[in-house]
Amino acid sequence: ATGHHHLVTGLDDKCIGVSDTDTKAGKPKDQAPMSFKECHHEDPLIRWTYLYGSQQLQMAEFPDLCMDFSETNDLMIAYKCKNDTGSRETQNQIAVFKDDLRSPIEEGLPTEIQHADGVGADWWLGRCLD
Repeated sequence: ATGHHHLVTGLDDKCIGVSDTDTKAGKPKDQAPMSFKECHHEDPLIRWTYLYGSQQLQMAEFPDLCMDFSETNDLMIAYKCKNDTGSRETQNQIAVFKDDLRSPIEEGLPTEIQHADGVGADWWLGRCLD
């Protein structure tokens, strides 16, 4: 895929993606958890596309999968990308980058990807990936 990004932690320069052990035939298994892995440019399991309109993180090599917060398991997973039809279906897939991307991340500061403020029970509001 072209035009992809890597999500790199500010603590140990690991990339966020799906572990090789959580794949079947090279594709993430259903609800595979996100993990921190060594950053290898050729690894399709750490490549992301940011969908600006819907604010979703989509797997570049597997465009049917997005990063999703699993309320059941209390962790980030690869899950079928959702379309918002007005009933907040995508609320667990919204990722808002709050920091100024032009400024460097301070040493030892965790990177926060937070979903947008909403109404009701926002299960992962304020939780960090690392």
